[in-house]
Amino acid sequence: MNRYFGWYEKELQDIEPWVKGLEKNYPHQKLMLTEYGADANLNHQTEYLGESLNWGKEFYPETFQTKTYEYQWSVIAQHPYIIASYLWNMFDFSAPMWERGGVPARNMKGLVTFDRKIKKDAYFWYKANWSKEPVLYLTQRRNTDREKQTTTITVYSNIGMPKVYLNGEEQTQMKKGYTDVHYIFENIRLQKGENTVKAVLNHNGQAYEDTIKWIYTGEKKRETDTSSIKGEHWGF
Repeated sequence: MNRYFGWYEKELQDIEPWVKGLEKNYPHQKLMLTEYGADANLNHQTEYLGESLNWGKEFYPETFQTKTYEYQWSVIAQHPYIIASYLWNMFDFSAPMWERGGVPARNMKGLVTFDRKIKKDAYFWYKANWSKEPVLYLTQRRNTDREKQTTTITVYSNIGMPKVYLNGEEQTQMKKGYTDVHYIFENIRLQKGENTVKAVLNHNGQAYEDTIKWIYTGEKKRETDTSSIKGEHWGF
């Protein structure tokens, strides 16, 4: 089956009751989830997210794709009833009949851009979960124009719990996310102007570090295509 919860149908979190229903009603069968995912235009960024997004609108934020893959992979990983799953897709690809997300003839569900040059945040989500290669990665590096002064910082790390600093000050309000590689630092308060976010970790005698910059100039409410965004502000 192909199911795009939160993108083409229903809401993002509906994937879990759907799988549980199949397990209950068809226990003698197994499922291959042959497509799931969401588009992401890297020029579209926001902190305001909900449980679904209207794919027919022009606004395809990378942050929504990231949240989709974070949650839906965590559900898939917990249900061996799904014997195989295929995120759609590795690369953005041509779709000549379409004009969606503000880009003609393009499907932007890839983990990597059409030119193969930029790896989206979701790429590092799967790398952290699936690869043995060390990963320490701060998300939302392209979401630089921050809409909220109090926000969250998310780190993917498959080499242990990182230390996170905002403008040189260590942040301590951390909770685990959907999987063991998912670290969320809450109640982060940005200063006016430029903010430096840094994640650091020592693993097997080697130092790892990732740094991004955020700009905060004042509280903002997104007004473009707000009809396509349902729900609350999700920090990740």
